[in-house]
Amino acid sequence: MFTSNNYLSKLEEFFELRNLAERTRQNYRSSLKCYLSWLQEKNITPEEVTYQDIRNFLNHLKFSCGLTKQTINYYISKIRFFQIYVLNQSWNSYQVPFSKFDSKLPETLTHDEAIFFIQTLDNLRDKAICALMYGSGLRISEARKLRYDDISRANNQIYISQSKSRSDRYAILPKMTLEILTEYWIKYSKPKGLLFPNRKGINPISSQIISVHLNKHALNLGWNRSISAHMFRHSFALNLYNKGTDLLTIQKLLGHKSIISTTIYVRLANINQLNITSPMDWC
Repeated sequence: MFTSNNYLSKLEEFFELRNLAERTRQNYRSSLKCYLSWLQEKNITPEEVTYQDIRNFLNHLKFSCGLTKQTINYYISKIRFFQIYVLNQSWNSYQVPFSKFDSKLPETLTHDEAIFFIQTLDNLRDKAICALMYGSGLRISEARKLRYDDISRANNQIYISQSKSRSDRYAILPKMTLEILTEYWIKYSKPKGLLFPNRKGINPISSQIISVHLNKHALNLGWNRSISAHMFRHSFALNLYNKGTDLLTIQKLLGHKSIISTTIYVRLANINQLNITSPMDWC
């Protein structure tokens, strides 16, 4: 029987060749460890795997593990990478097709809801992070990794280094967000490195902790809805679009690599705010 470590070691070589981000590497490792473990249980070596074996594994994920279609597609892409780059074998997408799934619009907050939520937060750290996500359109991963030197008071902007798209950008820094950040900074002993470190003070605070706190606050407010951190970033973009900001500007502010990612706000837009009249009402 094979050992997974031999294949995972070879996988690391291709991570280096393709210069993949560490978070991407972790995702690949996790998915492929699960896949290789299943093959070991079935006494199938990776080189002997058939397309039927791969389909059986995916059905296992669907019916035994209860994974969503989106997550199963995620596994397919990782297995495809493994087959092509590690095993040097061909891949037939007709044999292992991606699942089709319904595309749902993300939930958002109105401007008044977002401001109320932020202003009623007692924890200054949570308030500062929310203000960055809604006021500047930052991802939670970007907000929690911010450093003191990334904040430019003189230019009213925030430097975002190596975002999800692996590119740097500048985000806007609203006056209200700066005021909350300043209050937080003073209360938390004026940190000159990471603005939002974990308890050990070495790494950034985890996204999970922030999410737990946001949902707890929503419950305290009596809101009967789940509040995700990304909801504030979506709300930032949608409210800008509803106020007339063009998509290219929003794309730049969000750091989207492709304008296609930004066009979702066209679907989310409030029709009544777009100053559109139906042909039925034309004189």
